[in-house]
Amino acid sequence: MTEPILWLSLRPADQSALSREELWGHLLSWCLARSLFIGGSLEGVVVYAPAAPVSRLQHRQLKVWLQGRKDVLGFEIKLREVSALHGQIAQAAYIEAVSQAQEFLAERMARCGSPSLSADGASLTLHLSRAQLQIGISRLDRAPVPELDRLSNRRLRLMDLESLIPTVIALHWRQLEGASDLSVGEWVAEHHGWRINLCADPGSGLSHREVFLRWMEWICAG
Repeated sequence: MTEPILWLSLRPADQSALSREELWGHLLSWCLARSLFIGGSLEGVVVYAPAAPVSRLQHRQLKVWLQGRKDVLGFEIKLREVSALHGQIAQAAYIEAVSQAQEFLAERMARCGSPSLSADGASLTLHLSRAQLQIGISRLDRAPVPELDRLSNRRLRLMDLESLIPTVIALHWRQLEGASDLSVGEWVAEHHGWRINLCADPGSGLSHREVFLRWMEWICAG
């Protein structure tokens, strides 16, 4: 494999277990903020980028960050190809970094919604399987909307809904009573010609309160 990664070796100023753990935590936080993932130990760290190959800019940024840390006595950092990783320790660190990235991406995908467009193109239903919620979006006049068709061919996140309804995180919701299934909590909001229905999956048994709390959790997860 010719994919570039960063190989890093750190020499902590304090070798106590607590200080080493704290330094690892700081490195992990720095990397996660830049969608980078790490594996290994302080003496041998692989820094991996799942979205795009690690760049020379990221190499320089990490080097500058490490140079400014008082808890780092010394370090070595190199931009390497995956094929240049030799030995079980280096290869295990690479596998760990890739596994961390895969878990993160899987979690991120689980927070996305799976959309389905009605046959007449007038409404879009977003299924949030983990939250056991469904979000229905349509115009008040039930007219077909090209924007809904554009959103129907990919998994959706909050930002996709905001592109359609910018105030989606601050809608004025009201409980919808008298639905066909009284055991399913359902809410409705109307804004600038749009109608948004929020309800639990049939059979989930979620109350109105639980539906709304899960909606807010999904919004916070972004």
